[in-house]
Amino acid sequence: MGGKILHMNENIILSLKHITKSFPGVQALNDVSIEFRKGEVHALVGENGAGKSTLVKIISGVYIPDSGTIIYDGRKVEFQNPREALENGISIIHQELNIANDLSIAENIYLGEEPKRKKLGGLLDRKAMENAARSVLEQIGIKLDVKELAGNLTASEQQIIEIAKIITRNSKIVIMDEPTSSLSEAEIRTLFSLIEKLKKQGVTILYISHRLNEIFSICDRVTVLRDGCLIKTENVSESNDKELVSSMVGRTITSFYDKKHHERKKEMLRVEGLTIDGLFSDISFSAYEGEILGISGLVGSKRTDVLECIFGAKKADLGKIFINGKEVNFNSPLDANNANVGFVTEDRRRTGLMLEQSVMANIVLPSIHNHKNKIGFIDEFWEKKIAHEYIEKLSIKTPSALAYTRNLSGGNQQKVILAKWLTANSKILLLDEPTRGIDVNAKSEFYKIMNQFVSNGGCIVMVSSEMPEILGVTDRIIVMREGKITGELSGDEATELKLIQLASF
Repeated sequence: MGGKILHMNENIILSLKHITKSFPGVQALNDVSIEFRKGEVHALVGENGAGKSTLVKIISGVYIPDSGTIIYDGRKVEFQNPREALENGISIIHQELNIANDLSIAENIYLGEEPKRKKLGGLLDRKAMENAARSVLEQIGIKLDVKELAGNLTASEQQIIEIAKIITRNSKIVIMDEPTSSLSEAEIRTLFSLIEKLKKQGVTILYISHRLNEIFSICDRVTVLRDGCLIKTENVSESNDKELVSSMVGRTITSFYDKKHHERKKEMLRVEGLTIDGLFSDISFSAYEGEILGISGLVGSKRTDVLECIFGAKKADLGKIFINGKEVNFNSPLDANNANVGFVTEDRRRTGLMLEQSVMANIVLPSIHNHKNKIGFIDEFWEKKIAHEYIEKLSIKTPSALAYTRNLSGGNQQKVILAKWLTANSKILLLDEPTRGIDVNAKSEFYKIMNQFVSNGGCIVMVSSEMPEILGVTDRIIVMREGKITGELSGDEATELKLIQLASF
């Protein structure tokens, strides 16, 4: 790991000097130099593929840089693995939380660091562990039963457990990767309060987020990366959202949402009294050709469950679904696919893509049963032709159609999901948090594709937790709270205040 003590500004906890990292065909980082101060919240921003993930993986010991120097807490280091980095006080909270659902809160907090009874041959000292867990939670001002199973907690409570782990390990640097992507507004406020407490204790937070309002709310300084290069590091107070976006994408985005006036035509989708006991009840609405219909609400309002029910992934206890005026009964997503209904799920890595398969395999998947040759094999000519057509049409950045989907950036993975449903000739698209975790430029491109789809006669039903997005993209908005529709807004009556009121009260 190295250990020579170097002369260094006492206020600097971590210094990266001329860091370079390459992968086959990709220059991930090119001569990047950044300093991180003790007790600051430092944002890392940039488009997907800018180099943020590679940088934090180098800091946390996942990757070793090809060249460059890392000076941590006054010493030159080269962590060989994440365990080394963790033992030296560098922790990371991933976007997908690392929680053991079947273990208690206390067991999660001390997983791998359990207190032992010396007199009893090193057996677990459960009482000491639970008392220590209570003490840590009290320290951060949170009241939870440390014996509760972690799987029963909300997303924000699970995140609190991750922060509690960090406190027990006396972390000096905490990396947070898209920490609010699945949190409600109230849960985000709780997280920000905890970040302020860590900051006062001298902990440095590296904060990765595509939500620019969060950068200006919680961060002290911001570093912009683009195409693996350092663009700038500056005080957040000296920047604004337009300058930041311009630095990230290399140009000015004049109209980010590019909201269009769509011409609503015939009804394409209608649900009447849709109900699943314990999830949602009496959901009724219509969606039309040439329209983007938004569904808004707080986390836990059961918006996703409604889309999954429409798509045949969940079975309704009551209610009816009509496609183009005809009642349908989808017993599976295959039935929905056959009726030209596509579903872009909120978790592209778990339920949206086959990450270990090629871009081409993912794009053609929903259509493959309709394109076989006379002896039942896949029509390879069609497969290659349609994959290249949509790679070009949607500007998917990939080395080739045969590249593994897992190697693409988040924005390009999202385009692959969209491509597979367009290939399947979907006329109705159900979009669940379609721009979560993708950068501002990819979002802008995604909105243009959505507008083109409805202009060509399609219908979109879109769930989003981001109020600026739902207001900036959709034609009408249905608001849900605790499994019920609480109102509908359109035109000038659709404001953030009214959305909050309908979603919260």
